[in-house]
Amino acid sequence: MQDKEELVFVEVRYRQSDDYGDGSDSVTQEKQRRVIRAAKFYLCERDLYDRIACRFDVVASGPREMLWIKDAFWLKR
Repeated sequence: MQDKEELVFVEVRYRQSDDYGDGSDSVTQEKQRRVIRAAKFYLCERDLYDRIACRFDVVASGPREMLWIKDAFWLKR
């Protein structure tokens, strides 16, 4: 997604119940590394790696609410 001049990678998570926390709790360090690796590949393939600002958001949905976390984690360049 694009937000003004920034490219936004969005990880969407859903949980049917809150028994183990909300969907954002499932975005572990390992999941973040995998999303960042995919984003780096995308940026490099399109020659955008050093040319566009980007951020990582998480949208977590569950039985009671939907939560949008902007800048949930970062790409270190």
